[in-house]
Amino acid sequence: MSRQPAFWLALCGVVATQLMAFYLLCSHQVRKAENRRAAVEVQRMAHADCLQYLAQSTIGSCAVPFIPGTSRPAAAESGAPVTLVSR
Repeated sequence: MSRQPAFWLALCGVVATQLMAFYLLCSHQVRKAENRRAAVEVQRMAHADCLQYLAQSTIGSCAVPFIPGTSRPAAAESGAPVTLVSR
C-alpha cells in the first residue's frame, strides 16, 4: 500500500516542528539554569565581600538582601555607621 507524497511531506513537517519546539524548550531551560547559577554566584560573592569589607558585620547583617542604589537596610535601621576596612 503506497502512501501519497503529500502524506510524507506533512509527516516530515510535523516531525520537524516538534524537533524545533523541543530544541527551543531545552535552550530556554538551559539559559534559565545558567542565569540562576550566575545569580547564586553573585549573591555568594556579595556576601563574602560584605563580611570582609564592612566593619563589625555579621552573617545575619550581610544576609539582608541588598538592592542596588539603596543603602544597607540593616545599618540604616540600627543607626550604626557603616565603615569600610581595607585588609
